[in-house]
Amino acid sequence: MRYVFHGWCGLSGTITGTSGRLVRSVSVTVVVSDFSISINLSSLSLPRGTSGASLITLTSLNGFAGTVTLSKVVSPTSGPRKSLSSSSVTLSPGGQGASTLTVKAQQKTPIGACAITVTATSGSVSHSVTITVNITP
Repeated sequence: MRYVFHGWCGLSGTITGTSGRLVRSVSVTVVVSDFSISINLSSLSLPRGTSGASLITLTSLNGFAGTVTLSKVVSPTSGPRKSLSSSSVTLSPGGQGASTLTVKAQQKTPIGACAITVTATSGSVSHSVTITVNITP
């Protein structure tokens, strides 16, 4: 038997099997479920001794359902303290979930810019967003 796939981008098409004069075809559609991540602020300015927050929103795409784990990294590592209101978010198909990133500039936090990257992971799929934080005197 010989199988031939005809379609665009591998998302939908027809599989045809032939054996001598016998030909059978079936239409197939492949839907890849995923999620997106967004942040409501791309930058934040914090005087030493203050804190600020930004909302991280996760959205189900193409029927994605599952738990998404959130992690955060600041660069340089001497930057402000950071925390998430929730380190995991469960999404249902077509749904949304959120976690708040809180950033606190200590009195001794170095003045200048730093980047905080939040990564959302579910299985082998991950997406990231970055917020720039400017620490002022």
